[in-house]
Amino acid sequence: MHHLVAQHMDDSALRIQMQHLIRSLNPEGMVALQFAAPLATRETGAAVHSASFEEIVTGGFVRTPDELVEIVQSVGGVVSALLPREQWSKSSCQFWVAQIGRSFQKSSSKN
Repeated sequence: MHHLVAQHMDDSALRIQMQHLIRSLNPEGMVALQFAAPLATRETGAAVHSASFEEIVTGGFVRTPDELVEIVQSVGGVVSALLPREQWSKSSCQFWVAQIGRSFQKSSSKN
């Protein structure tokens, strides 16, 4: 699922989409989601959102990796890897890929 889809979804719509994707996975299946995240500043380490960049280039929904993990976990999924991929020159955004799978509860064995 490419960021060109997810970036146009608010958190509620992305939760619904992720819930459907995760539910449709085979037990050991994975989905890869590329998403746009704001860059952290060197001084503070905090992500800085640029309204003009987000609204014009990404559609307005740029999420930090932690925000994406929270969305995935809230619908029963697990992020098994977060991979930084690329940064556009002169932008306030970096693109990441998240590997997402199902979250399983350990079942008790019956002997």
